[in-house]
Amino acid sequence: MNTVYPYYGFNASAKEVTLVGIEVDLSRVRGIFNQTRGAIYFAPGIAGYALTRTAPNVINLNASVDTTGHANTDSLLVLYDWHEDNIDVWRTTFAGAYTNAVDPFYWGLRQTGAGMTVNQTGGNLLITCGTTTNSETIIRSVRPFSGSHILRFIATLTQRNANNNCIVELVDLVGDGLSYTINSATSVTVTFPSVNPFAAPNVGQQLHIGQITGAAGIPLLATIASVSGLTVTLTVAGWPASGSGTCSLFGRNAIEFRYTGTTTTVISMRTRRNGYQTAEDITVNTTTTAHQIESNFLAGVRLNLSDRLITSLATGISTLRGDRIANLPDEDTEMYLQIRSLNGTSAPTATTWTLGIMSVSDYAVQPVSIVQSEPAARQQTETTGTVALSALPALVAGSALAGDVGVQVRANATGAATPFNINSPATPIGQSIKGASGRLFSLYFRNSNAASRWLKVFNATSVTMGTTAAILDIEIPPNSTGITYPIPDAGLGFSTGIFIAVTAGKGLTNNAAITSDDVSGGGSFA
Repeated sequence: MNTVYPYYGFNASAKEVTLVGIEVDLSRVRGIFNQTRGAIYFAPGIAGYALTRTAPNVINLNASVDTTGHANTDSLLVLYDWHEDNIDVWRTTFAGAYTNAVDPFYWGLRQTGAGMTVNQTGGNLLITCGTTTNSETIIRSVRPFSGSHILRFIATLTQRNANNNCIVELVDLVGDGLSYTINSATSVTVTFPSVNPFAAPNVGQQLHIGQITGAAGIPLLATIASVSGLTVTLTVAGWPASGSGTCSLFGRNAIEFRYTGTTTTVISMRTRRNGYQTAEDITVNTTTTAHQIESNFLAGVRLNLSDRLITSLATGISTLRGDRIANLPDEDTEMYLQIRSLNGTSAPTATTWTLGIMSVSDYAVQPVSIVQSEPAARQQTETTGTVALSALPALVAGSALAGDVGVQVRANATGAATPFNINSPATPIGQSIKGASGRLFSLYFRNSNAASRWLKVFNATSVTMGTTAAILDIEIPPNSTGITYPIPDAGLGFSTGIFIAVTAGKGLTNNAAITSDDVSGGGSFA
């Protein structure tokens, strides 16, 4: 698949083209053209244009290629077959040893905070978070990502402290090195060099201000107070009364996973779309030992979070921990992967944050339609789980069974899922589907009420409505029939039990009353 590769660097005098974020396979280079000069640097099959490679991501043009008078800023068209099987995978293992630095093939160290250190050693990235108040380290991927993706990373913290934030995030970049002037301890004006990306309708939206030089400003999530000409004025807190310097603005659109607070089994999942945020604390495995986070993002539609210990597991799958459908970035939003350590306004206790393998990969999607409803979002076809193939019966003369293979539900002795019906009394009551670990394979329902209803799904053997938090909160549109909820073929895993309930309001602990029998339907489990 000949695709324009947009992330490149050009050194005209050295005749080098660097493809950012991948290891180059020369056999997959389909063409390199200088659009500014109208020059051909490489085209397959043309004599005298053979390429060489002197570094994993550096393409050396043939010595006979004339780049006289060409500039590093020229616009190149690089055709590269980089979507193998239509899947783009970006992965780093922190394999190289770097002191006070990170691997520049993947990352840019934007800032090392006061009292902090950043090193790569033993196949890991180690950040000592220090005890300096308001200190901030920012490490940013050299290329952005967009669309549906799976983010995976391994993290360990020696301890969890108040006023210490360890953040892995995908954020859009508004600008680096922007000039700012402090108006007061609660007001900062930032100036853009040429075009202001904000206007009056953006007032009230939020974004991060960080990488601060000059005055002792505090990195934080700021709110847009006003916009004028080339300036935007932000509402902040705890800043000096006056001063100036430079800053970065980022994260008006974001997917953020933040280790914060003292609880070792909690991670804060935060999403922002165009400056409006939703945040939720999610229970995970203890973060004082290594665990892997897996975030599946169906662009603009759905985000879920799973985690697992990095030790071998019998099931081989992660446990679903949280699900989000609100304030998700749009599909075409370009976001950079950032690693950020941020201390609070009070001095924290020293913490060492270790990060292992990190990757961002596309996943294949396919259209899914829902009867008598709006077209459904594309559904992930990558699934995890375990199924068992039944043994082939012995073949005899005249048998028509050749090639016959059956698929069974491994958790069920009969090899099939068990059906259940959905009940919806006026006063919401938790309905036990399975009182032990299991998998949910299908959900379908109708809503006869003129208002939306919400199906709560709990990973529990018992629930207290209004107190126990669900792990799924599924909206059922008003006056709808034939609604199905997309579930991967391998099902959704529940480590404790499967409980459901129907309520009139959104929220993982919502317990609002409904009209009896508003919702009916069923599903299957094993």
